[in-house]
Amino acid sequence: MSFLKVERGNRRETFLTDDNSIMLSASDIFFWLGIMCEFIVNFSGFLFGDYNEQLITVIGMGFFAVKIMLSADYKKDIPVIALLILYGLVCFRVQDSAIILRMILVLVAGRDQDARQVMKFFFYGTAAVMLVAAVFSAMGLHNTLYNEEVYRHGDFQRRYTFGFYQPNGFAFYWFRLLAMGIFLYNKKIRWWGYLLIFVVVIVPSLLCDSKMGMLINRKHCHQTDR
Repeated sequence: MSFLKVERGNRRETFLTDDNSIMLSASDIFFWLGIMCEFIVNFSGFLFGDYNEQLITVIGMGFFAVKIMLSADYKKDIPVIALLILYGLVCFRVQDSAIILRMILVLVAGRDQDARQVMKFFFYGTAAVMLVAAVFSAMGLHNTLYNEEVYRHGDFQRRYTFGFYQPNGFAFYWFRLLAMGIFLYNKKIRWWGYLLIFVVVIVPSLLCDSKMGMLINRKHCHQTDR
C-alpha cells in the first residue's frame, strides 16, 4: 500500500477497536465540515459582494487538519504530511498567500474520500444556491435580477445577473455547473439530452451577455470534444 493511504484492509480492520471506529467516522465528519467551508467560500464575492472569507477559510483548514490527524497512520503518513505542510508554510511566507497550504490540506484530507461524491455535493449545492439566488432576486429579497448600466464600449445595457453581483459571475458558475453535470452524468445523457442542455445553457447566457462566459463555454466544449 502506498503512502498517504488510510489502511482499511483486512489487517487493519481486524485490530480496530470501537474507539478507533468512532475516530475514523469522526474524521469523515471533519472532512465534510471542511468541504462545507470551502463551498461557502466558493460563492464569496460573486454572490455576496465582498471577499471577507478569511475566517471561514481558516476554520475549514482547521477541519481538514483535524481530519488528517484523526485518520493518519502516524508511522507512515506523518513524515510526508509534515514535509508537505512545511512546504505550504514556506509558500505562505514567500507568497503571503495560504493557497498552497490550503490545497495541500484539502488533498491530503481527501486522499481516502470519493471524489465523485464531493463533486456531486458541489454540483447539487451550486444548483440549489443559484436557484435560490435567482428566485430571491426576482422577489426583490436578494440583490437584483438584472443590472442596467454602461458596460463595454460605453453602451447602456440590461444584463441579467440572476442574484449575482455581476453577469460575469453568474456566467462563470452557470458554465461550471454545466461542466460538473456533464462530467458526472455524461454516460447517462442521450443525444437529445445534449440538445436540451444547449437550450438550457444558451438562453441564460444570452440574457447575461457575458463574453467571459462564452469563452469558458467554448473552451469547455473544445476539451469535451477531445
